[in-house]
Amino acid sequence: MPFRSLCAVTFLILLAGCARTPTIKMTPYQSQILTDVPQNPEISVGLVPAATRLAVSPSQALRIVDEQTGEQIVTSSAETWIFEHVLPAGAQGAREVWQLQLAAYQTPETAESGVDQVRQILPVGTPVHIVPDGKWYKIRVGEFDTRQAVIALKADIDQHGQFTDSFPIQITLPATDQGHIRLRNQEGESLGFLWEGPLTIQAVSGHLTHEDRSYRGELIVGVNQLGTMYLANRVTVTAYLQGVLPAEMHPSWASEALKAQAVVARTYLINQLEAHLKEGFNVCNSTHCQVYQGLMGETERSNQAVLDTQGEILVFANQPIKAVYSSCCGGYSERIENVWDTPTAYDYLKSQFDSDRRQFHPYREPHWQRWIKSTPDVFCRNSITAKNNSVFRWEVTKTQAELTASVKPYANVGTVTRIVPQERGQSGRLMRITVEGTAGQAEIAPELNIRRALGGLRSSAFVVKKRGDQFIFRGAGYGHGVGMCQVGAVGMAERGYNYREILGHYYHHCHLYSIYQANIYTRLQWLDQQLCPRRS
Repeated sequence: MPFRSLCAVTFLILLAGCARTPTIKMTPYQSQILTDVPQNPEISVGLVPAATRLAVSPSQALRIVDEQTGEQIVTSSAETWIFEHVLPAGAQGAREVWQLQLAAYQTPETAESGVDQVRQILPVGTPVHIVPDGKWYKIRVGEFDTRQAVIALKADIDQHGQFTDSFPIQITLPATDQGHIRLRNQEGESLGFLWEGPLTIQAVSGHLTHEDRSYRGELIVGVNQLGTMYLANRVTVTAYLQGVLPAEMHPSWASEALKAQAVVARTYLINQLEAHLKEGFNVCNSTHCQVYQGLMGETERSNQAVLDTQGEILVFANQPIKAVYSSCCGGYSERIENVWDTPTAYDYLKSQFDSDRRQFHPYREPHWQRWIKSTPDVFCRNSITAKNNSVFRWEVTKTQAELTASVKPYANVGTVTRIVPQERGQSGRLMRITVEGTAGQAEIAPELNIRRALGGLRSSAFVVKKRGDQFIFRGAGYGHGVGMCQVGAVGMAERGYNYREILGHYYHHCHLYSIYQANIYTRLQWLDQQLCPRRS
């Protein structure tokens, strides 16, 4: 697409707030907007990644079109249409399997060398795969139906003292044949043809509905590279964000916090555009990307926050940032590399004391014990947590039997007798623990596995005490704690900070830019053309 003119529009001066000490501020930025292209490109959002049967209804009337040929297949009034995935006889559909990821290498040659080492300690016949993933070449082994089976393989490999940082991962094996789509009306009558797809469903008027949830834009039914039939929503970026915002932050919360969430959600979207290409769409509608509910839950306040920040994203070193966020940091945000296995640290995602007051930082286990049990004056202690403190400071009791059952898929140590903290991040979140039991002991890491293994704790910033056959957990925060603290954003807004200052507090040294700069817009448009071809 030719871009004929690029005009710099304005400098936004970000007020520092002289009375506040120390000052929290964003770097001033120059907004650049293209004047000769649409200001609201489209993306595709996966609603159902794999289905054998789908039903779609219009509020008034719909039209079904074959994307490849442009043929109009159906035009009907308020009638439900059924889409079925038809596989040839003997074809095997896509299936979920578990593998053990052992290591990651930077070159194919070193990965091949790693495979040679792996084969020496694996049972004969165990599948070994080298999986290219960005800059890395990952070694994964096995194809198991259950997580327990891959955990057993991990235990065998760990005995050799190699690849002790391995972890289970679930993947989808593609179907042996992608199959076709059959279309039936609500009486069950087939149209008598099979389509390769994708098929586009357009609302002639009104909106479209799937499973009691309504959507703007168009719905797409297709068969993806994995051989599964999917349902996606082709929608503008603005409409997508209006469906995300009330699902990710309560629309009654402070308007400046809602604006900050809108910018973060838009930025997060940009970095996720390639997350689900194999499945046939850009992003999913779950917490893996961002929760998207279509028209459901939209409010005037949340919609206005999207419009008030139209096109704005956060940029570091001329790239959209990895704009992760969590519900409540508990008083300290966490470094990204302490939570996820990232190849590099991100300068803008550091541990941050959630206050504009003097920095306070516990550094030994007794200090963390006192910190987690305290109620410090921080942004995420505010009107929200005054009504419901369970996201800021919480207490949970687990019986020994409950804990033993939840730990077993992660560490088979028999009956759990003790939990020992081994390593904490800068927010107090545990990165590594030792679980002791009647059949031995094992380490569990990283942060998310710790939370899950201990029965779904709100965060890993906790201390634990054993009393009889009960384990009492006292904790701080809700979620991984990286990036923006959503409850903290409300606290900042209540203290008079605007959304730019909120963003500057949680994402260091970042700039605000318009999404409609040429390089970013082109990326959106290119993906849209690949997944959702538009006819002139």
